[in-house]
Order: sequence, then structure tokens, then C-alpha cells
Amino acid sequence: MPVGSLGDGRDETLALAAGRDGALARAAGRLAFGHWAARWWPASYLDGIPALEPDLLGLELAALTHTCQQLFDDVEDQPDADAAELIDVHADALGPLLRWWRSAPPGSATADRLDAVLRLIDDAADGAGLDGEAVRALRAALESRGTAGEPLEPAPAAGVGGLFARGRDYALAAGELRSAGGRLIARGTGTNDWRRYPPGFVDAAEHAVTWTASAVGAERRIEVDVVADGSAPATDVRLAAEVDVNGGPAHRVLLARRDDLWTGRAEVDLPDGGTPRVEVGVLMPGFDPGPGHGPGQGPDREPSTRADRDAVRALARRRLAEAEGAGAEQVSGRALERTGEWASEGTGEWASEGTGEWASEGTGEDHEPFLPFLAEIAAAASAEEDF
Repeated sequence: MPVGSLGDGRDETLALAAGRDGALARAAGRLAFGHWAARWWPASYLDGIPALEPDLLGLELAALTHTCQQLFDDVEDQPDADAAELIDVHADALGPLLRWWRSAPPGSATADRLDAVLRLIDDAADGAGLDGEAVRALRAALESRGTAGEPLEPAPAAGVGGLFARGRDYALAAGELRSAGGRLIARGTGTNDWRRYPPGFVDAAEHAVTWTASAVGAERRIEVDVVADGSAPATDVRLAAEVDVNGGPAHRVLLARRDDLWTGRAEVDLPDGGTPRVEVGVLMPGFDPGPGHGPGQGPDREPSTRADRDAVRALARRRLAEAEGAGAEQVSGRALERTGEWASEGTGEWASEGTGEWASEGTGEDHEPFLPFLAEIAAAASAEEDF
């Protein structure tokens, strides 16, 4: 039976399975990319890459999950969580999201996009029986605007980024190496392998891990400093550094949060004479994938590992540049006419016209398949102030 002949809403599912373009196919791809970004986005104060606000991203993922619900047989099949759970967990962003929607110029692509996301969230919440204060405020706002239209609120004084900003205080100078005291033996930077700890704990910069080896009397010490992510918890969680000296057995140094650093020190066996070869990596015990991923072992010594991280940073910067342009469209009130992925106004469904793709201009590379997420637009708007 040819693709597209079943009807009853199943055409899009078959098109997705066949690798063809379509509204559901784009939404499913976008949902997958959003979950990837939630895990691997390279947020870094040192590199100037702003974090994606997790509650804002979570709400858009809830809307996309609801859009793609026909792809899942039951809740257990849905990625990470169902739409209702995502709404409940990330409800703190509903108020700021409503303020953004009210301040967006009527008829702009941003206003239509926000309207569609909010209506999908409302529909998912209604279907799941959610009835918290934030959900009730959302429902009232949509009903008011849907009947009589709602006067625009003034744009937030701090901009869109200010609606979702979280306090961050970085006192450490980028790349600063601090002395552990005593006679300096060696110091350097370690390996920052993102696979070895959960997101939101460590600044993603390549040089976020630094170490200093010193002699204090007869003792030989190593001190490890790791720049913390701005949202990292200050208590109840500890990371560890894995220290390898001259290819010998790896030793773990527990790290505790102190201001903007994860830091720790320990005695180490450093041979007399010459400069030791020290390799240091950061990990979370119990989360780390295990042997073969540490400094000096397996794939982490391959150039492709660093190249992969650099490629992810380049992707993030390209997407932030596109997101900055999308934010400028809101300010000017002009629509993003080059794509057709914005939602059909008032329907809560994704439009099917156009390609939904945007190019990396001048690079000759493949097109990026997805428009910026709302969290990327907000992050780009906050980057100028934070960095």
C-alpha cells in the first residue's frame, strides 16, 4: 500500500517511517533534538555559550510531545516523560512565558509561535487533568486573548532573556590556576569529558579542569579545580577527579563545591626527578560510564573526542546566532518568512508548508533541520548582558 493512502491521521506516521518530510516528521525530529540539547548543550561561561533555561526548554518539549502523541502507544514509550509530567515539572516557566507572549508584536512569527506552544501546553494539561495555579492562569489568559484580544504588555525592561534569567556569580577569572602552596612541581589543564557527569554540573569549556602539583615539605600534593556550571548544586552532591601519574593506576580525588569551583586536594606519589606526566579528568561517581572513558584510556585519547566536542560548540554558536536573529524579528515585528514551520495560528498544530530548514550560510555544510527553540532565543537575548 503506498505511503499516504491510509487516512485517519496515519499518513504522517507512514511518512515519518519512510523518511519523508511532513509536519509530524519535523515535530518528531525537533522533539528528538530538544532532548539531545537538554543533555548535551555545551553551556560555558568560559566559552561564552549561555545555558538553555531548563524550564523553558521543558515546556516546549511538552508541547512537542503532545504534538507527537500519536507516535507513542503509551506513556512508557514517550521520551523521558509524558507531556503532563513535563508541564508539572517545568511549570515555573509558564508565568514568564505568558509575559513573553503578551509582549510579542501581534501577527509576528514569534507571537504565533508562542501562541501555538501555549495552546498545546493547555490542551495537554487539560487532557491530563492538571489544575495548578500556573495552568489556571494560562487557561484564563488564552481564553481572554482568544475572544477579545489582549492589550500588549510593554517589553520586559531586561529583555526576553531577563524573564528567565537565574542568578549567577562567577568570581574566578577564566583559566586562572591557583597554587596549592609549597614548591610548584607542575600544573596544567585536564580532560573535560561531558560523558562522565550529568548536565548542569561543570562548565563545558575544554580548559575548565585545572590542576597543580606541589611539594609541601616531604609531601607531594595535587590540587584540582573545576569550574562549576552556574546551576550546579552547592551541597549534597560531590564530583571526583581521576588522576593518572605517568600512566600508573588512577587515583580519585573527591571534589566539593566552593563558590564557583569544584575543588579538592590529595597526596600523590610523584617520582623524584623530571617533570611528571599528569592526566586529570572530572567525573561523578556512580554516573561515570567506567573504564575506557578516563584520561589516558580508550576513546578519550583519540583526537575525534576533542573534535566532537568542538563540533558541538560550533553547532551551539550557529544556533545561537540564528536565535539572535529570531529575537530581532520579534523586536521589529517582522515574520520569519523563510520557513514554514511556525504553527498555524490558533490551531495548536504545526504548519506543513515550507522546508523548516535553515542554512549555515557560507559554510557549504548541510542545512540545519530545525528552527531555534524558545530557550535558544531567550539564551541568545541574555548572552550580551552575561558575557
